[in-house]
Amino acid sequence: MTEDQEQMRVVEWCRTSDWKRSNAGLPEYGLGLIFHISNGGWRSKSEAARLKAMGVKAGVSDLFLPIPVGELHGLWIEMKAPAGETTKAGTVSKEQSKWLEMMELSGYGAAVAFGADEAISIIKEYMGMEDGSNAAA
Repeated sequence: MTEDQEQMRVVEWCRTSDWKRSNAGLPEYGLGLIFHISNGGWRSKSEAARLKAMGVKAGVSDLFLPIPVGELHGLWIEMKAPAGETTKAGTVSKEQSKWLEMMELSGYGAAVAFGADEAISIIKEYMGMEDGSNAAA
């Protein structure tokens, strides 16, 4: 799977986890609040300059979960494609590492996830969900 597909799995898992809890009469976790920061992708030079003037920053993580837990203000996740049979795992850029470090110093959770399964595990740990739970119980 591509990095984009892995990320879509994470977002879908977050949305359906809250839906399952709601349908079971349980309070939602708020995982549906997760959102993507659209920093990547090809852009023309003029579009890139316009977006930079609007505040786009290199290195900002792919996903943000704006739910405070304990002393942390929210969770930043940098998605990377996992290693496949014929592909290497994605690499974290210097700007992405710096962003994650700055977020941790600012009181946020921050992690790199190599694929959807790892990202979901990170979210479960951050939220204090039981390992292996489907978020519906």
